[in-house]
Amino acid sequence: PPSTGLDAFGRETQDASQIVNGGVLLPFGGYKGSNISMMIELLAGPLLGETTSWHTHLLDDASGPPLGGQLIVAISPDLCAGKEGPGWEEGAEDFITRLAGMQGIRIPGEKRHRARLEQGPRHVPVDLLNEIRALL
Repeated sequence: PPSTGLDAFGRETQDASQIVNGGVLLPFGGYKGSNISMMIELLAGPLLGETTSWHTHLLDDASGPPLGGQLIVAISPDLCAGKEGPGWEEGAEDFITRLAGMQGIRIPGEKRHRARLEQGPRHVPVDLLNEIRALL
């Protein structure tokens, strides 16, 4: 997609080979994505006593896996939502229902979920079948 990364000369590119050969991958979501990325880096790095990506890159001698922190966040929707007002499930369902009702909005996984509910025969592209048969 647009704004995927920059090449070695700082020009915007969608070509993965240009990004990995001296370029840089840009954060998703522009400046908001950049802020989220920075927040996650600080949580998974210094907060855990680990390095940031900048320091990890400087210390990496390519002799093994790079250093880095692992952050796992577990959230209990019931504890966060509390008992007053709509609970997590009701609030989430209302939110998703309203989004799905808007023109041009596609809910992630919606197409796959609909396909699973269909009882009819499945269509498998002929070229995919041929590719699979060639592997056998």
